Amino acid sequence: MKNLNSLRPAAMRLAHKLKSDTLSFGAAQTKAWKVVKVKAAMKEREVNFSFYQKAKNPNFKGQLVMTNRTGTTNLDLIPVEFHPKKKKEGAKPRKKNPTQIGYFDFMRMGWRSFSAKNYLAAVL
Repeated sequence: MKNLNSLRPAAMRLAHKLKSDTLSFGAAQTKAWKVVKVKAAMKEREVNFSFYQKAKNPNFKGQLVMTNRTGTTNLDLIPVEFHPKKKKEGAKPRKKNPTQIGYFDFMRMGWRSFSAKNYLAAVL
């Protein structure tokens, strides 16, 4: 994993984005550090992590349920047919949402994302 000092700017930017009426800046910093460490780990290997997701079951509509996933962003570990496509020439780059964490999900064999504010824990 990268040196923690090199992760500090990314963690602080994310903490400022996560801070809200319900989340204090201290709690946002704690969550941001956890998310940045998981992102760094996913660049190197498969990581088991969990987050809250809106329930798809109509009986629990609107509620958050804990979801466990195994994912990575390391292209050496991802099957070739799932590698990101090349951008068309002259295409405008898409805006990135810093609070959305993208990863390749090995359970579903596809690219997925989750919100950093819903991140729970990881096995690093």
